[in-house]
Amino acid sequence: AYGTVEQFPKMEGRQLIMVLAPIKKVPLKH
Repeated sequence: AYGTVEQFPKMEGRQLIMVLAPIKKVPLKH
């Protein structure tokens, strides 16, 4: 599991944040 996370590029991480952002209701872009 940890290995797969490291394989994900930063862009993939951003996409996950964008998906989780609306759930947490936290504005990424101010």
